[in-house]
Amino acid sequence: MNSLLSFLNTLMKIPGVIRLFNYLKKSKYKRRIPRFVKTPPSDSKFIENKLNLTFEDFNTIFEFQDNSVDLLFGKPEYPTIFSQMKSESISNFDELSYVITVNENGDIDFQYEGRKLSIDIQINSNWLSINLVHNFDQIFGLGEKGGSLNKMGEKWIFWNVDNPGFEPDSDPLYKSYPIMILSSPSSWIALIIDYPGYQEWDLRKRTTNHLYIEDRNIYAKILFARTPKELMREIIKHLGSFPLPPIWTLGYHQCRWSYFPGSKVLEVAETFRDKKIPADVIYLDIDYMDEFRCFTWDEKNYGDPIELINKLHDLGFKVVTMIDPGIKVDPDYFVYQQGIENNYFCKIDGENYVDPVWPGDCVFPDFFNTEVRKWFGSLYENLVSYGVDGFWNDMNEPSTFTLRGTMADEVIHDLDGNKIAHRTLHNKYGQMMIKASYDGLSKLYNNKRVFLLSRSGYLGSQKYGWIWTGDNKANWGHLRLSLRKLINSGLSGHFASGADIGGFRNNPSPELYARWIQLGLFYPLMRTHTSTFSKDQEPWSFGDEVEEISRQVINMRYKLIPYIYTWMWYASKYGVPLIRPMWMEFPDDPACFDKTIQERQFFFGPEMLVAPVTSKRLNKWLVYLPKGEWINFFTGEVYDGGSLLSIEIGLSDILIFVRSGSIIPMYETVDTNYELTSKSGIEYLRFGSDCSGKVYLDDGTTLNYQSGNYGFYAIDDNLNIELIDGQGFD
Repeated sequence: MNSLLSFLNTLMKIPGVIRLFNYLKKSKYKRRIPRFVKTPPSDSKFIENKLNLTFEDFNTIFEFQDNSVDLLFGKPEYPTIFSQMKSESISNFDELSYVITVNENGDIDFQYEGRKLSIDIQINSNWLSINLVHNFDQIFGLGEKGGSLNKMGEKWIFWNVDNPGFEPDSDPLYKSYPIMILSSPSSWIALIIDYPGYQEWDLRKRTTNHLYIEDRNIYAKILFARTPKELMREIIKHLGSFPLPPIWTLGYHQCRWSYFPGSKVLEVAETFRDKKIPADVIYLDIDYMDEFRCFTWDEKNYGDPIELINKLHDLGFKVVTMIDPGIKVDPDYFVYQQGIENNYFCKIDGENYVDPVWPGDCVFPDFFNTEVRKWFGSLYENLVSYGVDGFWNDMNEPSTFTLRGTMADEVIHDLDGNKIAHRTLHNKYGQMMIKASYDGLSKLYNNKRVFLLSRSGYLGSQKYGWIWTGDNKANWGHLRLSLRKLINSGLSGHFASGADIGGFRNNPSPELYARWIQLGLFYPLMRTHTSTFSKDQEPWSFGDEVEEISRQVINMRYKLIPYIYTWMWYASKYGVPLIRPMWMEFPDDPACFDKTIQERQFFFGPEMLVAPVTSKRLNKWLVYLPKGEWINFFTGEVYDGGSLLSIEIGLSDILIFVRSGSIIPMYETVDTNYELTSKSGIEYLRFGSDCSGKVYLDDGTTLNYQSGNYGFYAIDDNLNIELIDGQGFD
């Protein structure tokens, strides 16, 4: 028996076996997560919340502004994303032609451009029920949810959880964005419920919706606009804007769990260069750490960190490494030591909260505390000194290897002296981690921009970095799902997003990978990523034909970076996402609200309509072009819009249609990475006659643009360029 135990202990020290054991253990636990454990009281157990005109009976406050109404129920203990409220008497405000009244039962009625929204507020113990009665056509937003683009017809849960192996209709998932957009062609309303605990939204009935919140103290906001673009400006104004990333992040990213050991990382990087496939970023997943201890380096398997990173830099690659929130319980581990000495970890019953994650038993930094965030942000110093260019916060729902899959509700957080239970703050834990990381990295990088990627998120997470859709699967359903998720993430304020090209789990066919990388060309974050148990998923892994298709697609991505960067900046400033639903550009066209059309094609910026092929073994694809003249980007063929077209396609074909009269800024030639490509200069492609366009320019690296050191230019048909915003940039 002793010899058997000795053998097993030795076996478990082999990194590959550790990965397999932890993966299987994690999968076993995760499959047993209930679909969710919390149940709101029945409607019959809620009581009416009787409100008078000043809403003082239940501590409810309304404040009217130019394009919004604030609602404050009680006094929330958690940190809100909005400014502190002031009590004001209710009054009608009609600049946007809307009328708000409160009837004798305390119900709130909105009438706006022929649309109505009635809000009935009820309470029960620690629950709040908000009942909506409306005559709007569709509901969008809700962040990165599964299902259809239109969120009507389903019940949705906001509770961040790691759900590996999720299906297209699985819920909940990694992020919570409790924001809904009520849409009609002539009036647009956004309702935001800023409560980072458990919420359940029942949208199964077309005109009557029920929102259940596990707390009587919440902060909400209602925004009004006449067009969807105006509404997006209001949303980003209230939730916060996305800081421009380093421009190299718009290139191609390659990732795997994991490229192991360090020699494999170099092999992959060198193969990109040998095959002349452009790429800018390569990732190191958890195996680069010393036994999964965050902020450490496994020198046995990855060698000297500075030497490895310098070699990758010499090849023109940026390096991104992963950091998790779980800190291994180990008295000899410097991060654990510092956290214990300073009392920086989350507590339960007065003791440090412990749960298993990748390293085994772990404690978790209390990111809601200012001092803890400062400390955690400073821990990046060594990795930054090695030359790491960006970071990736994973497992930050937070995810644990337990039946529950996350922290206990009873864990206590210290909000700078205010003790609050985890159940109230759960959905914001990951956001506070990325805030700690972003703030720390901003100091360490000084005036350089930060690239930070997160799996978890909440309202306003765009202020700190990027997101991706988590552990998707290699199948056509997940390919189609990725577009719906990215569109609704953008409508919820977080447009800097991506999905794992090819799927994280399982193995894509050559055709599926080819179609996925063609769609990924238009993701804000263009990254291929796959599991340790899948086959190789580099662009050359699927045969010569798909390798060449991938090369051409990635070349196209690099040529389009000036266009992409222009509309990423515009999204950062005005909230209108890079990937847009059809109705964003044509809100008066009923066909653009049709389920089939709005879920299979989209706008990429304001000028390019993309119709990705998302089904297998087809030689024709249906495309709807709105009224007007459209030009095939690749062939120059001209089409009159206003109807469905059947277009012949081959595996290498990408369907892009440009509005006639547009100018698209592009790099003239493509090299192996962004830096070399950008030296080729920008050309301006005209489509049709009487053309015009826009281009944004800055240094792509520093924060100087925040002081006006940039140029947003208008381009006319003669390619004359006129500065319309900023101080100008050569």
